[in-house]
Amino acid sequence: MEQHNNIDGLPADICEEILLMLPVKTLSRFKCVCKQWRDLIESRSFTERHYRHESNEDRLFYNLFEIDVRGNLPSSSRSEEALLFSYLDRVIHFMGPANGLFCEINSRGEIIMLNPAMREIKAVPPLPPLPPLPWHGPTIQLRGLTFGFGLDPFTGDCKIVAFYRDLFNDDYKNFVCVYNSSSDSWKFKEGVEWVDSMKRSSWSESETFLNGVYYWLVLPFDDGGSFSILAFDMRTERFREIQVPPGLQRLIIDDPDFAQTESHMLASQVKMVANGDSIALMWDEYDEWVDLWVMGEEQGSWIKYFRITHIGYNQYKSINPICMWKNEVLFDTFKDSVLILRDVSTHNFRIIKAPFKHHKYYSRVHVHSAFSYKESLVSIKGLRVLS
Repeated sequence: MEQHNNIDGLPADICEEILLMLPVKTLSRFKCVCKQWRDLIESRSFTERHYRHESNEDRLFYNLFEIDVRGNLPSSSRSEEALLFSYLDRVIHFMGPANGLFCEINSRGEIIMLNPAMREIKAVPPLPPLPPLPWHGPTIQLRGLTFGFGLDPFTGDCKIVAFYRDLFNDDYKNFVCVYNSSSDSWKFKEGVEWVDSMKRSSWSESETFLNGVYYWLVLPFDDGGSFSILAFDMRTERFREIQVPPGLQRLIIDDPDFAQTESHMLASQVKMVANGDSIALMWDEYDEWVDLWVMGEEQGSWIKYFRITHIGYNQYKSINPICMWKNEVLFDTFKDSVLILRDVSTHNFRIIKAPFKHHKYYSRVHVHSAFSYKESLVSIKGLRVLS
């Protein structure tokens, strides 16, 4: 017998297909139509299908503001709201998107998760105090804090991982703590299998979440060292280290100025980005070319994807690759918020104007941050704001 939802006599499966094509804002309102719709829209299966649906398009955000790449103008309907809310002040660390969710840490040490599409925020409990160490007494000083944020693909729980390095301990004693949204609490992890790159984690300059794993690009601990990638599996809560492509290491080592180059300068040349469902590394040979390697299905295997030169837009003295968006590389020109999108297949490029390099509420967020964003129905069960 065909199942109906009692709304105009439409079959339930037809209603579901129609609802899948609607934006999150509309679906949030439609929860009030009837209990069946509310239960459907809030179900995990519908949430996952909606996120992957072709109508939920990738949108390009730069400095947290949406770019209309078709009209080459800022999106006036969304740019004022951006991706953060006006009361989230002085962001010092911003992570995401992870299935449409974000996590931010502000200058007051508050950790907040948010879903902009659902207009939900959730204040995360503060990190627990570190256990005392016999050589430091009741308190210790920290050399570095490293954070990661993502979703457990098996349970759907939001997780935040934080690990620490002791400032004065020559043995690099580490602590790992994981927050789980299902318990709304932090838990110290015992028996963590350490990897070498965790000792250098605070040098991370690029990070991303993909397919249940959070990745950090880890810079050399000492000048003249090598790059690596640190990965944290949100399901198993285990770390592993991934070597960067040998070709990329050779580019770094063969650089005649490498031995004298400080780590933060090297970070301006190599970036880790998401390329579809894969992690990719970009090497920027200053203003000459950009190479891109894509990680294969087996973690640690790499494929040299392309090299694109900067020919065609030499009117800009300096350009910097920021991210991949669909089949294009986004470059910053450092000039009047002008950006360049270059197609890696056709090598055609287009110049677009980016909105708002700075914002009164987000004065410390990275100036050159860009990412691909899709709306999500994942609820963080926090405070609903912005009517």
